[in-house]
Amino acid sequence: MNKYSVRYFILILSLVYSNLIYGQNLVKNPGFELKNACPTDRGQINYCPAYNHFQTAIEWVSPLNTTPDYFNRCGTASTIKLPNLLIDGYHEPHSGDACAGITMFSGAVYKDTSDYWAEYLETRLADKLIAGHTYYVSYYICPTYHAKKVFNIIAIDNIGARLTVNMLDTICKSPMYFLNGPADIQTPTGFFITDTTEWTLISGQYTATGGEQWLTLGSFYHSNINAKMLYLPINNTDTSNSACYMLVDDVCVIDMGTAQHLLILRYIHLNCLLK
Repeated sequence: MNKYSVRYFILILSLVYSNLIYGQNLVKNPGFELKNACPTDRGQINYCPAYNHFQTAIEWVSPLNTTPDYFNRCGTASTIKLPNLLIDGYHEPHSGDACAGITMFSGAVYKDTSDYWAEYLETRLADKLIAGHTYYVSYYICPTYHAKKVFNIIAIDNIGARLTVNMLDTICKSPMYFLNGPADIQTPTGFFITDTTEWTLISGQYTATGGEQWLTLGSFYHSNINAKMLYLPINNTDTSNSACYMLVDDVCVIDMGTAQHLLILRYIHLNCLLK
């Protein structure tokens, strides 16, 4: 081992074993493994403005009175028991035994109607973000051919996350079945995630204004919906029968300190998965 290899090895060790440099993942139930109960049906991540009742996955709620789904190997129905999902097909979680699922978009792609709606996942972080600190924010998603016999299956862009001081809490009333943008991190406009067999990482960096403690995941409303058609049994994109549904797993928010080096970013990402 030459001197450069030794230095590289020492750097790796110092990163792996030092939690003094970088903090823990602030998402308390990042992989949806902690639960109050095994799911028995779809729609069991509940809307709970008081944030004091978690029907299945602990620390996760819906900010709208819509119905995100919880999937687990211990599920008692074929629609939510991993990995063979009756409506969504075969999907292993990104890690562990569980994941969540949300409708990123459902409605008419090329016209805004009261049928347009979306779902989101929200959690309270373990600590408030510190003003001026940069945070690595990430989660994995995997699109599915959700109910493909009755929906046109589409992919959309601008999938992301928002960090807020206060909990987002919105009662859905037509046509407001979605959260308005902008997101704090999101996929680029025109970038469509279409792989239904592998998990795709959504990630970005966020500089805190201070006090943010709530993380919300989903697709935040834009005036124009960009879509890529994947499967069209309905074959009419101007109807309300188009949907983009995605599984979600391994969510991360971690303080980056002042790190910008690629090696350190990789360590931070690994740290998110291990904590």
